[in-house]
Amino acid sequence: SPPFPSSAFTLLLRYDALSGSGFQAAVPPSVLDHLLSSQSVKMECFASPLNHRYPNYCSAFPDTDSPFGSCGSFFDFEPKVGNFESNPPFVPSVITSMIEHIDELLEGTVEPLSFIIIVPEWRSESCWERIRSSVHLKKFVTVKQKDHVYREGSAYRRRSEERIASFDTTIFWCQNEEGERAYGNE
Repeated sequence: SPPFPSSAFTLLLRYDALSGSGFQAAVPPSVLDHLLSSQSVKMECFASPLNHRYPNYCSAFPDTDSPFGSCGSFFDFEPKVGNFESNPPFVPSVITSMIEHIDELLEGTVEPLSFIIIVPEWRSESCWERIRSSVHLKKFVTVKQKDHVYREGSAYRRRSEERIASFDTTIFWCQNEEGERAYGNE
């Protein structure tokens, strides 16, 4: 594997090239800490070496991110048990692919499996409606735009780590029956 300075340079270059605020906007650490303590969430499905909170996370670029702990792409991730936080890039096609993968995972196990999905409340988008119509949806809540923040993906090069959300956010709990019993959805 390449030396650390080369790996770090490649990683920073890749993420700086994205430069879209919605691509790397993360849930604030305090929220992830709450999910860990209240619902045993221990892994992020969409994170990066620059914004992950938990030691285990999936990321978009396994080639540059694996030296920094990434477990690879969420779309190659196939858990059979656990409770996971999923805050994908705010791109409708990615959100649709995410819920399709989650539904397949929930169908494929009898073990407790649960996903807490955090996305913009885009009621007019088919990706939002696709989550809303999932047979595995157990609960959803809206958090008003003025009441929450996101952590900047580029916080490593900014003065402020957080920014006010640009929209209302929906939190969905997609779970199999065993996942709902094991982890709840409060």
